Amino acid sequence: MNPTDESCMKREPAVQVRESPRFIRPPYGMPESTLPRVMYCLKSFRSLLTGLLVLCVACTLERPPQPDLEPPGRNHPAAAYDAGRGRAVLFGGVGASRFGDTWEWDGARWRQRMVEGPQARAAAAMVYDPRRRHTLLFGGGAASGALGDTWIWDGITWTRLSVDGPEPRACHRMVYDSRRNRVVLYGGSGGAGKARLTDTWEWDGAAWRRVATEGPPGSCFHAMAYDEKRGRVVAFGGRGDDGGTWEWDGRSWVRVASDGPPSRDQHAMAFDAAQNQVVLFGGSGHFPDGRWDGAHYDDTWAFDGATWRRLPVTGAPGRGGAPVLLFDSKSNRLLLYGGVFTHSDSPAEQTAHLWTLNESRWIRAPL
Repeated sequence: MNPTDESCMKREPAVQVRESPRFIRPPYGMPESTLPRVMYCLKSFRSLLTGLLVLCVACTLERPPQPDLEPPGRNHPAAAYDAGRGRAVLFGGVGASRFGDTWEWDGARWRQRMVEGPQARAAAAMVYDPRRRHTLLFGGGAASGALGDTWIWDGITWTRLSVDGPEPRACHRMVYDSRRNRVVLYGGSGGAGKARLTDTWEWDGAAWRRVATEGPPGSCFHAMAYDEKRGRVVAFGGRGDDGGTWEWDGRSWVRVASDGPPSRDQHAMAFDAAQNQVVLFGGSGHFPDGRWDGAHYDDTWAFDGATWRRLPVTGAPGRGGAPVLLFDSKSNRLLLYGGVFTHSDSPAEQTAHLWTLNESRWIRAPL
């Protein structure tokens, strides 16, 4: 049968309606009635190939996190726990050089966020603001010197805020006061050869305000945590400290304890909401003038608002300092990351591992 015959076109109206300028003749031996089906299959197959191509491109642009991927080893990073999204946020630090990368830990794996943001720095301060649902970063030490910029991270984008605030500094600390809805910043250093800073600032979500000019003597590489149960900012240690524990109630700093961990700096501290206590880990010893005294610590301590007690904890990552310590409210565990540690007589090394405190033992988190 000739497919160009008029009677054939009447029996096959689908070909008539298509009105293709190029009439395709079916292969030899194929019934004419199967041509529309063949064309439909070819069209469907082409759509399938297009969809697969789009999927491949999407997978290339948004690759899932690799199970063995983790941030390079570093010390003095900035970190905060974003309770709204259930993510630990890590930024910067220093290893072979300063870092300017952003990472997030979701409780199972690390994911590097490939975004533009603050310049590379170490010893910055970062804290999560639950009321405004973003993470706030201030200052730090860059290759060019101390920084005084304010940034927020909303989980997608870094945004620099055009605000006046504290003078440029590094090795300061920040916590969030949930009773007064304020970020509290204390101390720091403007750089080598400059006096340590002893001022206290508060951020209300729109502006910085200096609220005190004097505070604890340990004002650089100290540690701070917010005691949510008692509504107090707790500070301990730091260069130039006198071994005392200090608290900020929103009006003034008060020394509340003299007995406790040996004097130290570059330690880490966080409030454990599951146990209602402030927990301290590690650090390095120093003389009153700030010089290192040769001691590195791997001890874990708890403060209940009245007294310190050393916890019988094993499995510490090593002896040393400059890590970060966070409370993961999703798993109700403390997270420890980064730092420089030694083991027995081995030389100090940067760590890239994440650790959790499980009852009475530090355990390396599986990737």
